[in-house]
Amino acid sequence: IVKELDNAGRLELGLNPHGSVAKLLEDCYACAVDSVVKERGGPAWDRTGHEVLAEAVAALGRSRTAEVVQCVRPVLVAAAAVDRGLSGRASLELLPSLTDMKGQLSRLVYPGFISDSGLEALRALPRYLAALSHRLDRLPQDPRRDAVLTASMAAVQSAYLHQVQGVPAGRQMPAALREVGWMIEELRVSLFAQHLKTARPVSVQRVEKALAQL
Repeated sequence: IVKELDNAGRLELGLNPHGSVAKLLEDCYACAVDSVVKERGGPAWDRTGHEVLAEAVAALGRSRTAEVVQCVRPVLVAAAAVDRGLSGRASLELLPSLTDMKGQLSRLVYPGFISDSGLEALRALPRYLAALSHRLDRLPQDPRRDAVLTASMAAVQSAYLHQVQGVPAGRQMPAALREVGWMIEELRVSLFAQHLKTARPVSVQRVEKALAQL
């Protein structure tokens, strides 16, 4: 798959947080397998079902992995750009907002983020990162506004992170909890970059309701 990319594509994959392109591709393949299995109604709980899924993965695994790689490329480029922007800011007045943004970036792009996110959510990451970049660009112009907006979602962000920290090490995050995380990303778009538009209706109250149902 890498050999099929041009030089720009190979450089983009080198921006990964995994430590190597090989580990990045392993993550992409895991995401591709999960996508195929989900598409075919998996997981399977009997031998026949396992065989059917294995055949589907064998037939579609490579092409789906290539699709995942194409989705990942703009994510890596955008994340690297945001990281550079965050690294160049040190104003004490901006520190709370910058800390929040660094935390957001670290939750979006990290070793394993591709298979953790899944293909569907992966397609939304460029929009979330674009919203983050827009927020970063506007921050010096009106830091007070940014602080007010950050405070408006602080309670749901804190409650979500508390739930995440309660997931035992080595266990997958429950789907419902992960969905709350994506809701919060949509909320961030609505607060800091409305022009990018959200994928669904979202508000602090909707996130609170989802948290209460966990």
